[in-house]
Amino acid sequence: MVVGHGRDRQPRPRRDRFELGWPGISFSYLHGTSDRTDVGARFDLLYGFENTTHTAFGAGVDVPFRLVVNRSNKVSVALHIDPGLRSTRATARRTS
Repeated sequence: MVVGHGRDRQPRPRRDRFELGWPGISFSYLHGTSDRTDVGARFDLLYGFENTTHTAFGAGVDVPFRLVVNRSNKVSVALHIDPGLRSTRATARRTS
């Protein structure tokens, strides 16, 4: 589930987004530095490992950056990177 929108506004001073799914809950804040670039912060509360069904508890932080390379009436081309850090602690599994 994602709460937010993907439609660009001109100019776009800020944009907040909330995401809920596997492997966690995320809140991101993007700030439009120009009509072509966005930079921001993303905070994650993790309850699972990515691309697995294993549970874990952890946190993460990213610095998203987006650059619109070309924009027209029908198509937009953008570059998007999310460098960041993750720290998780695996939950203990009991065996009988």
